[in-house]
Amino acid sequence: MDCISGYWWLLLLTCRWIGVWAEFIGDLVILFSAIFAVLGKDALSPGLVGLSLSFALQVVTTFYHILNMYWLLPTFSIHCNFAVVQDSEVFRKYRRLKVLV
Repeated sequence: MDCISGYWWLLLLTCRWIGVWAEFIGDLVILFSAIFAVLGKDALSPGLVGLSLSFALQVVTTFYHILNMYWLLPTFSIHCNFAVVQDSEVFRKYRRLKVLV
């Protein structure tokens, strides 16, 4: 494993941990909104409970999309660029060896 691959794996691991924590926080938001809806079932109408749960799901989904768009997807495009550079170097070495033989 070369130096660039080591940095790439560290970046990939960091992105995955950010994704895990984001999912955990989103699940907590939905869980607490559901618990508060159940605890306040006498004071809240069923439509308001459904609206609050729907809103919580929508906020969490939007958060996931924003996280993927601005943090995780650019990382994978960087990986694609590195893969292209590595492949071109491998092909160049292979072609040079084939010419020498």
